[in-house]
Amino acid sequence: MKKRALYSVLILLIAAGAFVGLISSYKRVVIESKNSSVELAIDYSDVQKLSLREGISFDELLAKLKGAGITSIALTEDTLDKLELDGSVAWVTGYEFETLAKITKTKKKEKKNAPQVGRFINPSIKTLLRAAKGDPLSSYVIATDPASFRFVKDGLDIMIGKDRVKRVSSDMLKVSDDEEDLLSMGIGIPSRKIDMVISKGFYVIPRIKNNYRLDGEKLSAKLQELSSYGPFTKVVFDGEEVGGYRNNISSVAAALKEYDVDYGYVEMAEQKGDSLLLKNMGTGIVRVHSIPEDEMQKKMTKAEALDRFERAVSERGVRVLFIRPFYSLQGPHKDLTTTNLSYISDIKSNVLKSGHTIGVAGRPGPLKVKTGALLLLALAVAAGFCLLLSVFWNMSLKAVAAVLSTAVFATVFFRYAGQLMLFEKLCALAAAIIFPSLSISSVFDLGKKTDIIFSSISRPVAMVLASFFISMAGALIVIGALSDSLFMLGAQQFIGIKAAFVLPIAFVALYCAVKGSDNMKEKLLQWLNTPITGMVVMVFGVVAAAGALYILRSGNFGIGVLDSERLARALLENLMVVRPRTKEFLIGYPVLFLGAIYYLKSDRKLLWAFLIIGVIGPISTLNTFCHVHSPLLISVLRAIYGVILGIAVGLIYYLLYLAYRKLSRS
Repeated sequence: MKKRALYSVLILLIAAGAFVGLISSYKRVVIESKNSSVELAIDYSDVQKLSLREGISFDELLAKLKGAGITSIALTEDTLDKLELDGSVAWVTGYEFETLAKITKTKKKEKKNAPQVGRFINPSIKTLLRAAKGDPLSSYVIATDPASFRFVKDGLDIMIGKDRVKRVSSDMLKVSDDEEDLLSMGIGIPSRKIDMVISKGFYVIPRIKNNYRLDGEKLSAKLQELSSYGPFTKVVFDGEEVGGYRNNISSVAAALKEYDVDYGYVEMAEQKGDSLLLKNMGTGIVRVHSIPEDEMQKKMTKAEALDRFERAVSERGVRVLFIRPFYSLQGPHKDLTTTNLSYISDIKSNVLKSGHTIGVAGRPGPLKVKTGALLLLALAVAAGFCLLLSVFWNMSLKAVAAVLSTAVFATVFFRYAGQLMLFEKLCALAAAIIFPSLSISSVFDLGKKTDIIFSSISRPVAMVLASFFISMAGALIVIGALSDSLFMLGAQQFIGIKAAFVLPIAFVALYCAVKGSDNMKEKLLQWLNTPITGMVVMVFGVVAAAGALYILRSGNFGIGVLDSERLARALLENLMVVRPRTKEFLIGYPVLFLGAIYYLKSDRKLLWAFLIIGVIGPISTLNTFCHVHSPLLISVLRAIYGVILGIAVGLIYYLLYLAYRKLSRS
């Protein structure tokens, strides 16, 4: 781009966008620092199980758990099946009723040999049998006490309707519905459990079971009932589905909002319908982390579990730790009670060491990007795009004006179309693609010979840092574009993560092909005419495998990590406050550092390979800031660690190369 004034304007627009991102960064840090309370929860049924296995009273165990750090008890809705196991109700199907009727009506001469079941039958059933009023298509629920009777009737009234729940006697209900569904249906949480938990000084977290009937109206009735027993601030859905899945999620979200109850989003659990419920809940979300029970008992060690909870709080903004107890001894402890009390105490200590507090988890404060700020961010992205295009041809004033005008028009269009959230995501994606690409093309000018020949380490270090700061300018624009509470909570997420990882590499490859050769057409034809040998196939296979691994390892969900890599990560986390990304400090920035040395030596025959691999460093740096649910200061620290360690590792690679050359000559 020949016109210096035009170039300066584009730089100023990028600086303005970065400044908007800087202001947004400050706001985010303030909000994140205020939302520091972490809730330690355990399930009521787990406390019961541990109490029975250890032979310790339930109340005594609760007191010990509170002393160890537990703040909340999760109470799961009861079902008729569970109540029958507890002895609170008895259950008789219509077909079983018919069988009993036949037995009780045997002829007198046959009664001597007939089973003497009469004395074991509930009086209410005997009355029905004598009157022969049993309905084979219905079921009968007999409560053992008035409180259980009221609880079951109220719960069934809500879920299947009063017209299908008939009172037969003071302790019996006739229920017209499918037996299998009735037994597994959540019918509420008994008030005695809630009262007991609150009286012991714990907070309550209701766990609601989903059912195809559960909608906003039924959930509202449940929440109203629960709120009459005592205060609670969040709900965690039990099982593999969120409440309202699959057709009633929006009405369930409306009911939660009506009662100002947060949705406890269990990250990585992948409950069916959770993504839709997240979008419907707005800011009424609290992030929850839990280790599944089967993984906890079969695979997990205490050290691994502590590590998972610590990273969930420090790196992903989780504010509720749902703790499953160990049912196998861990460490030097001789009983399960001591094992789990020590485990919970260590979780609490780690939370406090990370600068958080123990208490009731809440949602973060409001954060929203304004339209004017979004316009500046869009102009900054457009300016970066113009600089990127100028690598290939000299852009005129009209072309630049057209690109900038498009950014203004797009902002206005999305604003009045009511799709600003989508536009924020598109701006962030564009910045994530443009600025890593710009960090290479701006620093490594392949269109001219360098006038500085490599003589010291300072120049390559400066070039790597220049690439890093250009990518950080893009990171600030991403922060600004995604400055919304919905992104912080995970209700909305950055889109196009794979594209942001792949397209900058494609651009750098194109840049090296076009600017790194005097006769691009001749080079392309030469490459196409290369004979396909075994070596070519092998190299292509290695490159394809590396590319697939790179893509699969990007984003939130990909292939897992090796045990050796997990061990290395743990070591880095112990040495540092936060672990830098492997692809930054072992691959991207070291190779970029070597590429800078190669570039300064004016030997550019293989420079393309260094740049294509080296751009992974800036890509990964910028991608770190696309995960908005992670605390911003942690992301900044991770990025700084990545580039500093990357340069250090690159220097080690270079010294090893020099040592190899010296030894090979001797």
